[in-house]
Amino acid sequence: MPLEKIEKAQNRLHDVLSAARVSKTSLQKLLGSLRHVATCCPPARAFYQRVQERASALGRWGHRRLDDPAQEDLKWFRAILQQHQRFNGVSVSTFAKLTLPIVHVHMDA
Repeated sequence: MPLEKIEKAQNRLHDVLSAARVSKTSLQKLLGSLRHVATCCPPARAFYQRVQERASALGRWGHRRLDDPAQEDLKWFRAILQQHQRFNGVSVSTFAKLTLPIVHVHMDA
């Protein structure tokens, strides 16, 4: 992961963890940054999914205080991002694992 993306994710994490209430938009932006972490670090997917569930539960204009489990998940991400030098060793093949299509759909224009 480029250092700029790591710093952006760290800043967004800090903003969300220090806020009394978070909006759906701020959680979605944070999740966008953390998606790269979940790709590079497969164990992060479970933590990502739980935060995603919190974001999905919010209404369009909703603001909510993050519950303790969600805060703990974000603290886990913060700890992982502090070890950013480990992300430079992730093989490109991790990103290239594409499955072959099972069904082909042909349409007339």
